[in-house]
Amino acid sequence: MSVCDEYYEWKWNAINLRKNYNLSCSNDNYLSQQDSCNTYNEISDACCFDHGVNKQYASPMPWIGIYVAAASLVCSLTMAANVFHGFSHRKLWFPCRFFTLNAAYLTLLGVAMKLPVDLSAGMPTPVDQLAKLTSTTFMCTVIGEEELPLQIMKNNWDATDHFIQKGEKRRPKFLKELLDKSTSFMGVARFDSDKVSSVYFVEFPNCWSLAVVTLTSIAIALPNIKDDKVKWLIRSVSEGLVYAKLVEKFLNVRSDMVNIRNAADSVWLGVDVFRMWLNEDLRKIAREGINSAETLKKLADIAKNMNGDPKEDPLNWPINLIAANSMYRISQTVLQDHEDWTHQTDETAMTSILLQAHEGSNETLFEQLSIMIADILCACLTNLPRVINMKFFCCGVEKRENSVLHAAQLIGEMEEILKILQERKLPSLDTADKLAYIDEWRDYVKANPVAFTSLNNDGTSSSGSAVLVKCRRLA
Repeated sequence: MSVCDEYYEWKWNAINLRKNYNLSCSNDNYLSQQDSCNTYNEISDACCFDHGVNKQYASPMPWIGIYVAAASLVCSLTMAANVFHGFSHRKLWFPCRFFTLNAAYLTLLGVAMKLPVDLSAGMPTPVDQLAKLTSTTFMCTVIGEEELPLQIMKNNWDATDHFIQKGEKRRPKFLKELLDKSTSFMGVARFDSDKVSSVYFVEFPNCWSLAVVTLTSIAIALPNIKDDKVKWLIRSVSEGLVYAKLVEKFLNVRSDMVNIRNAADSVWLGVDVFRMWLNEDLRKIAREGINSAETLKKLADIAKNMNGDPKEDPLNWPINLIAANSMYRISQTVLQDHEDWTHQTDETAMTSILLQAHEGSNETLFEQLSIMIADILCACLTNLPRVINMKFFCCGVEKRENSVLHAAQLIGEMEEILKILQERKLPSLDTADKLAYIDEWRDYVKANPVAFTSLNNDGTSSSGSAVLVKCRRLA
């Protein structure tokens, strides 16, 4: 029994004694009454002291309440902002843009959780009890705020299915027709010969898109090619460059590739819209050309005489000089460098192409250039499963929505093509990162030409198959 309980019991007994027996302080019972009164007073004083102490320490400190209220207000406002942002932008979940579990908000949560976590003792008044209950409810709300995006993102995959279906309706059919022309990866080795020197005696690294853009420009400039074939090639390459640029953006991360990729973008804009390679009208060159050999020589001369100011650091060279260097090397390779082609079949041999070019068989050269472009794009697109996989995990929750949906659409668009490419044998390079660079491919294929002269029929599939299956399951 507590001191206060004893106090109230003594008080009740004293009242009853005074009421029922009308006790007085006579000589006979004075001592016993005096002892009772002294004990009563001592207990009363102790109870009052104990009650005051309990009241003081059982009540939450005012400053704790102020801190908790302020922290709770900030957290509540930021969570409300997340909800408003989610509805206004039609998100699939409430993105943690304003309220995130960083150091600042963890500190605020630590203060806001003071009542339900640290103060485990009972609260003496209904107001204090309500405050503790409210803080407990707030804690549950915070936990739900952080778990909701993850729960919805894992369970609500209907949106990704929708984007996969959307991609299936937008499959690049012209690109598929172009890639069907590829029977090997040999075009990766043949488009640029080591026997041809650079215009400015500086070796630039190649990139997928610049090689494709330069080869397409040469094909457009060939004389006596039907316009519908030229339009078909341009449209096919346009579709292919969309995915080639994705590969370069995610996987060609070396600093020396940035300016070269910019050169490819700039040149292709002129070729696609105006049929212009830099300031040269490709249609005019085609009309004035007598045969393919003359056209190739003219393109090489134009590139060689390109005006510009080469910098000491090739990475800072103007875009036109980078494009000119690519045009010179590739046009000279097609025209002159045929020694590496002599061991191939008549269909793809460089010797055969040169003979046909001198005989005026422009259509055949156009077809061979198209096959070379297809080989390069096929090699490039074997990296696309890695890009799709990266887009699933490349960023935080608040930015992952668009990335995941884009990856899902890529699966729908390219699944048919990637299933075909997965049967191709890939170079056995040291790391997967090297497969992202065309120069690594070129060196390996040149060193192992027999392994890449035709489609792989030994049952060996590329590593991209497993990655594509994994990405399909993630979607």
